[in-house]
Amino acid sequence: LSDSGLIKKPSELMMNLRSLKIGKRLSLAFGVILVGICILMLIVNAMNASTRKLVSASLSASSQKQILANQLKSSLYESGIAMRNIGIQSDVADMQREEAKVKSQRKIYEDAKAQLVALGLSDQENQILAEVEKIDLEMAKPFKDAIGQAMAFNAEGSVKVISSVLEPLSKKSIQEINKLVDLQTEASKQIFEEAELKSSRLSYVLYVSLGIALVVGAFFASLITN
Repeated sequence: LSDSGLIKKPSELMMNLRSLKIGKRLSLAFGVILVGICILMLIVNAMNASTRKLVSASLSASSQKQILANQLKSSLYESGIAMRNIGIQSDVADMQREEAKVKSQRKIYEDAKAQLVALGLSDQENQILAEVEKIDLEMAKPFKDAIGQAMAFNAEGSVKVISSVLEPLSKKSIQEINKLVDLQTEASKQIFEEAELKSSRLSYVLYVSLGIALVVGAFFASLITN
């Protein structure tokens, strides 16, 4: 193929380039440098876009988990208040209204737990949620007892169950949920730190690559202009 002239030797190519006017040779040299820089910029921008997308997705998931964990806490607080109100009511209609509030908050609570699981949890998060589930099971019977006592107009018995059993268990559950909230706060911090580290590495790679591109381009320019 080289004999047919389809492929030229490097020396022949250099001779052909040197036969061009100096202005064209300089334009070609600068063109090679600019093309190299543009390619590098495109690669770095693509990598930055990928990193930003990953960070955004990670932060979104962590934020959703934190919102849901706070929803669990809020529901526990609200249901606890409604439970106490049941115990101090003397009218059946008022008791039923407060009982409906408790059930509504419990539904919100269960829905939030289900959404947390659907988001996908780490081993540590699963352990925390498993402990919360265990506490929920411990609360099931006292909860029914407190409601039963209240509906039987035994306010003293209802308040006793609430204060001695349900409230301590609720506080224990909230402590576990706080761990989940803290995990998300730490996760968000770690995501930002990793993103910053990746950005620094990409900047370093870009500067080194640009330096190499300039050296190669300068060498090429020297070859075709001398």
